[in-house]
Amino acid sequence: MRKGGRFLAPQPDKKGKTWLTVLVILLAVVLLVGAIGAGFVVSKLNRIQRAQRGDNNLSADDLSGLLVDDPTQEPETTATTEPKPTDPDYGKTGKVINVLLIGQDAREGEDSKNADTMILVTVNKETKTITMTSFLRDTLVYIPTVLDKDGTPHSGRTKLTLAYAMGYKWGGDLGAMEIIDKVIERNFGAVVDDNIEVDMDAFDACINALHGVTITLDEDEVNYMNKYFEKYDPDRVFEVGDNLVDGWAAEVYVRTRHANNGDNDFNRTDRQRAVIGQVLEKVKNMSLAEVNRLVDQLLPMVLTDMTNTDMANCVMELLPLLPEMKLESIQCPNEQMGRRGATIDLFSDGISHSVLYFDEAKAKSIITAFTEAD
Repeated sequence: MRKGGRFLAPQPDKKGKTWLTVLVILLAVVLLVGAIGAGFVVSKLNRIQRAQRGDNNLSADDLSGLLVDDPTQEPETTATTEPKPTDPDYGKTGKVINVLLIGQDAREGEDSKNADTMILVTVNKETKTITMTSFLRDTLVYIPTVLDKDGTPHSGRTKLTLAYAMGYKWGGDLGAMEIIDKVIERNFGAVVDDNIEVDMDAFDACINALHGVTITLDEDEVNYMNKYFEKYDPDRVFEVGDNLVDGWAAEVYVRTRHANNGDNDFNRTDRQRAVIGQVLEKVKNMSLAEVNRLVDQLLPMVLTDMTNTDMANCVMELLPLLPEMKLESIQCPNEQMGRRGATIDLFSDGISHSVLYFDEAKAKSIITAFTEAD
């Protein structure tokens, strides 16, 4: 197996990041809870950043660049999906838990955030299944009513990745999470219980702490990876087949969607889920000391709207189930949801955008079957 370059090599200034493996952080905390005292766990959880409400700085001009008016559709035509009653034997968190993992692309000091990666992690305690739903960022979604800073209501359509940026201007970190949750429920039927956001530092640190992951490359992917690192670190050479890589190379791999003319965002989300699955297995086999180091390093890089009590309930109820959990994944939208792509001048500004259309009814039927355990 090829070892794709030196670990922890200097990295270039990167744009367009894709972050997804905060699932590892949750699993690490789950393992930690099972072996140490409650007071120590609380001290760990206090290191996590909490999403805060911000001022509404969303202007009408901002919305004109983020939202396409859709006068043919009322904002609230679809009924809100109500959480199903759950058997009390499933604990305080219920039978099904839906946590949205958000990989945001902002650098420190920037005043906007796009959701570069969105993965809904659904844990079903009854079936002992973790289902990862990758939401494709180019999906054209409907935005329920949002008020600009002058109190004027707006609604319409935009790309899913931009909904998070809209929410951030509307209400800071907490506002971004609230808006994206409403958008996912409105368009796909899934009720999000909690949100967790990470950036590039958390991704790289996680992979490096796990001593790398193995990625399986075809010829086109090898050419893409070698061409990328030729500029930044020419000593790295990748080969067809299995390659052991560090956080930087894993990051390039999960961001890849132009390895050849037929490559796309669908393949990229496949790569993301492949890395997550491998990380999950590694975390399950870590020692307590390794988990402790991972938690100390990663938790300050996490932003969430969960309280310590929420997280403690979650991890303690999932701990006994973790060894038996099986991992499943799905893209949303997929072909069964009537997915079709197009390139359009979305905002009538002369700039072409790739968008994905889908059948809302079909998407809701498929997604709510496991997110609500119908």
